[in-house]
Amino acid sequence: MKILYTTSTINGIGADRWIYEGYRRAFEAEGHNFIAVQDGENIKEAIQFYNPQLVLLDYAWFLKNFDTDNSSAIRELEYEIADRKTKIFCQIGSCLDKENFGPEQKERLQSLLPLFHILWTWNAPEVYREL
Repeated sequence: MKILYTTSTINGIGADRWIYEGYRRAFEAEGHNFIAVQDGENIKEAIQFYNPQLVLLDYAWFLKNFDTDNSSAIRELEYEIADRKTKIFCQIGSCLDKENFGPEQKERLQSLLPLFHILWTWNAPEVYREL
């Protein structure tokens, strides 16, 4: 299986690097290909090039590196993953804590749900999509 993993950087000295290394080693030990997509890289181009079966997508990374206000770009990405049967697991971490996760953020997240096959967050458990 090919797995794309989004991260700020794999070369830092913080948690991003150690989490990436842990995931990479675990997946590769089971015989999977594990590919990092870092800040500034294009997720759509990476999906086209690598043709992964699974994308482990960090929501904060997605907001930073993808034009989520561009509905045609979102539709293009949605079609791309549907054609390839790529599954996207999206995690919303502490970038959106409960105090900052208001109705506007929840509405934006719900508008992006066609992209995500599994959405996990502590902050908005009622926002999810079943497979």
